[in-house]
Amino acid sequence: MTGQYNDHCESADNYAAELCRIEAETGSFCVIVCRDGIQWIIQRRIRATEKPAAVRWVAESYVTSREALLRLWQAHSGISAPAELHAMPAHFIRPRESTRS
Repeated sequence: MTGQYNDHCESADNYAAELCRIEAETGSFCVIVCRDGIQWIIQRRIRATEKPAAVRWVAESYVTSREALLRLWQAHSGISAPAELHAMPAHFIRPRESTRS
């Protein structure tokens, strides 16, 4: 991840739940865990039109299976998925919320 602190906004360049980021000829792509912790999101980095020096990430696909994650990564980025994505579980596993007694 980049940046000095982690942001909680999914479109931020330093989002706290980023899993991988790749620079490709077709652009910059990343995979994050959504803020609700229920799925992975494939994102593409774009320059903000209102502030040309600023960047943000926009969602390309929302997925819950590794098979879809790998297929859609290839479709959006035009490159093979990195090892980090191949190592993901077969289906998104939602973290358990802590229980209080």
